[in-house]
Amino acid sequence: MALRSHLLIVDKLIDLHNARLRGLEYEFEKDLQELIDEFEAERTEIVATHARHKKELLDIMALMEGEFNEQEQDARQEFESAREEIKNKNQEEYNVLRFTLEGLIEELERHFDSAHANYMATTEQRTQDFKNLTIKDQQSAKTIETQMRRLQRLQDSLAQWKTKLASNGRKCEERNRALKEEKDAISKHFQELKGRMNKFREREGRRLQELTINSQGAISALRAKLEKAERILKQAELTRKLETEREKVLPFYESSVEEEEKAAADAADIRKSLQTSAAGKDGQVVEEWDYLNNFFKRYNKVLLDVMAIDREKERLSHENSDLRSILKQYLDGISVNEDVINNPNPLLVVNHKTNIVMPMGNRPPATHTIVEGAHSVMIPQLAHGMQGASI
Repeated sequence: MALRSHLLIVDKLIDLHNARLRGLEYEFEKDLQELIDEFEAERTEIVATHARHKKELLDIMALMEGEFNEQEQDARQEFESAREEIKNKNQEEYNVLRFTLEGLIEELERHFDSAHANYMATTEQRTQDFKNLTIKDQQSAKTIETQMRRLQRLQDSLAQWKTKLASNGRKCEERNRALKEEKDAISKHFQELKGRMNKFREREGRRLQELTINSQGAISALRAKLEKAERILKQAELTRKLETEREKVLPFYESSVEEEEKAAADAADIRKSLQTSAAGKDGQVVEEWDYLNNFFKRYNKVLLDVMAIDREKERLSHENSDLRSILKQYLDGISVNEDVINNPNPLLVVNHKTNIVMPMGNRPPATHTIVEGAHSVMIPQLAHGMQGASI
């Protein structure tokens, strides 16, 4: 029932809505028709008004065109009449002026003829002179023209020579500039060569000076060596008298270095063909560094003898001083004087010890007690441990 009543209500609402739509559509159609009618009426009225205004404007234009044509015709007629009047007036004035001018011209011609006759009568000689001068003027004009052409040729030639002079001037300037640059370059090169030559001369002068100094030094050194060699030879001659029989028989000891002898022999074999120095007694080649071997052998032998003698002399001197000291102590022990009393008695024996001062060479070395560091560290620890044990 509820659904049916609801459907009935819905149908009523739909019918009501449709009725309202139809009413609105009718009103819309009515308003539309009214608008169409109003539009058509207004359009008809506007078209009629436009046609009326157009007709009025056409009538006005036709009327104005007629009036303009009438005014133009009137103005043209007035212009033609004024033109004819001005033309007639000008013609009359022209005729009057022409007659007046013709009379004036005739009168002026008469005056001119009379003046010309008077002039010709008075200036006939001048006229002849004028003709002559005219002829001369023509000749002068020809001469001037000839001179002008000549002057023009001279000016052209002058301009050509000026151009050539300017060209030659530029060429000469360029050539002079090139020559100047070349001169500057040559001068600079000359200065450089001069400086280099001066430096070379100074360097060669210094070298010559150094060479002179070195040569003088070398000469002095050679002279010193020569004097030394002569002195050595003289000493050798003097020491030859003091040589033993063995030294006289074998003046040079044999080297004990076999490797040096072998190397020297190998070097001698290799350089035998190139060696130009002296040879030994056995015919073997002596090397350059072995030239003074015999001299050094003799010198070393003598030097060893001198050193042995010096050491023996020093030993004997120490021994003599020790004996003198012991003898002095002994004499001091058996003699009585103030110095001996003040000093300790060397003969006095106390606790099996004597006061004899031994020489430095015979005195035994002093003994020093050495305690190791570990032992010094362990002693306090042991003492501390013993105290703890006693406690």
